[in-house]
Amino acid sequence: MEYSKIKVACDNISRMTYSYINLDTKQPTVVPSKHYKDILDQPVEVLVNDQVKKQFLSIMFKQMKASKEEEPILFNKTLLP
Repeated sequence: MEYSKIKVACDNISRMTYSYINLDTKQPTVVPSKHYKDILDQPVEVLVNDQVKKQFLSIMFKQMKASKEEEPILFNKTLLP
């Protein structure tokens, strides 16, 4: 039986994760390959959508932070009714 490319990639990622030793517990980190397969089996649109949301929030946060630093009184008045 031939493995799909995603299955092979997930198995390899799982093995790499297992080789990471947790400094607190001194045990290998166990993440089954199914965890990675569930992520990689998602449609590209879902993965891109999540990244776009994170980027949008990052831009908005930076813009609000800059506004607060430039005009703190007006910034606070804008937020309060």
